[in-house]
Amino acid sequence: MVSENEQRALNHLRRIIQLGHYPDGSRLPTERELAFELSLGRGPIRRALAALEAEGRISRHIGQGTFVGSRPAPMRPEPSSHLLGSASPGDIMETRLTIEPRLAALAAVRASEEDINYLKLCTSKSETADTLTSWQRWDETFHRTIGLASRNVMLANLIEVINKARRSQFTPPKRKSPTGSDWQPLLLQQHRTIIEAITARDPQAAAKAMRQHLNSVEERIFGDPDQLSDITDHV
Repeated sequence: MVSENEQRALNHLRRIIQLGHYPDGSRLPTERELAFELSLGRGPIRRALAALEAEGRISRHIGQGTFVGSRPAPMRPEPSSHLLGSASPGDIMETRLTIEPRLAALAAVRASEEDINYLKLCTSKSETADTLTSWQRWDETFHRTIGLASRNVMLANLIEVINKARRSQFTPPKRKSPTGSDWQPLLLQQHRTIIEAITARDPQAAAKAMRQHLNSVEERIFGDPDQLSDITDHV
């Protein structure tokens, strides 16, 4: 009999494969990374992978990893890899503000009930995260899920590039809190507002909620965004 945790791991893996986040021939995260992301032990992850391998959805190759489909694609450098070391925090925020409100609007039109439920799971996991690293992982998954829910593979892949760039620069002690409030409850409430707009199938509200959320993130990192806009208006 499949345990609840194993079923959860299976649902997660099937979902990220079906939505195209890991196309045929691409390598899946390691057992350790999956266990960390889902807050599960490696046992349920291992059994879920074994079930997917028996179904022919994935293949495991000693010394190479676990791949979607029957064989790995030829190894080649990721085209985005050169961006990760050169992008500044400002570059990342400008890119996010350009792309993510549009993705949220698309998700409001195209997201499935499963997408919406997974967004709620991400928010719930963020709420109970006991470390900043855990928070960061679930925050990344929240935004990646919105990208996948847009059903635009190219834009969803850009979100993963952004997440990798964010991860490479993640330095918790330097992060600032929004003035007059604890930043985590504020950002969580903004995640819920985004979910509400997507659930209501309201693309304008979803885009607005995402923009407001990213402005708060920008303030947390750089300070008051209104002051930033005053500066950039004169550049």
